[in-house]
Amino acid sequence: MVTGTPLKDANRVEIIKIGGKSTRAKLLTESSQKYKIVKESARQLGLDFEQEPL
Repeated sequence: MVTGTPLKDANRVEIIKIGGKSTRAKLLTESSQKYKIVKESARQLGLDFEQEPL
């Protein structure tokens, strides 16, 4: 059970960063399974998903 005021109604901004790293053997691209899972998870949680430039 969740109690209290949701963050979106509390005039607060929370920033959550999740990092990923490519290697020569395993490139992390928009078509990678891990990338897609993280992006979909963020969507389901109602979070904005942004990718930093390389």
